[in-house]
Amino acid sequence: MRCCCSLALAAVLALTYTPAFAGISSGGPGGGASGVRAKVHLGAEGDLDGTGTAKLSLDPRRGAICFEIEVKDIDPVVAVHIHAGEAGLSNEDLVLADLDFANQGLAGCARAGRHLVESILDNLDSRSDPLQFYLHVHSAGFSTGALRGQIERD
Repeated sequence: MRCCCSLALAAVLALTYTPAFAGISSGGPGGGASGVRAKVHLGAEGDLDGTGTAKLSLDPRRGAICFEIEVKDIDPVVAVHIHAGEAGLSNEDLVLADLDFANQGLAGCARAGRHLVESILDNLDSRSDPLQFYLHVHSAGFSTGALRGQIERD
């Protein structure tokens, strides 16, 4: 739980998309030479019919996260965030990363900051701590959250 303690004190980090980040990892969001691959199995939270998956590429050197998200059986997506929290625990007040999908669809890259990316990677490498970060998908019908899944190493 070492990364969560430092993140609880962290300021909210907003991600901003820039075309320069589109090539952050060769081979796209699924990974490449400059990014560490992670995945998310999205399960129903508010929308009980919904499912989805996400592929992430985490690049601590550039402080960026590339993402490719697929969802099924939910209303139009209105927001995608990364939060700190174990499975079953919610931390909606602290948005660590806002994946700016509105400018690029459900695939693209965004700046997240080196500290956040390193914290996620440290947690993925930890054998004793539960997964402390989750991807949260909000839809038009479920503004408080349609789908959710813990970020895990691919």
